[in-house]
Amino acid sequence: RQKSLRLRLQGKWGTLTNIFYNPYLPTLDDYFEPWTYDYQNLINAPLADEQPTARAISMVTGKYMDTIEAGP
Repeated sequence: RQKSLRLRLQGKWGTLTNIFYNPYLPTLDDYFEPWTYDYQNLINAPLADEQPTARAISMVTGKYMDTIEAGP
């Protein structure tokens, strides 16, 4: 008996079609939402006794984020 590699999940043609379309790709929910900060609020803040803060902004939607979740 000759031992050779063989595909267990799919056949040759199924694997070949998945080169162009893979239904098992991760979605955006599988990753953390990328964000940046509102640095203009820090730069353009008037002089005050309190230190200004930079709020987090979603890089996907462009809206302010209340809570930051780091990963699934």
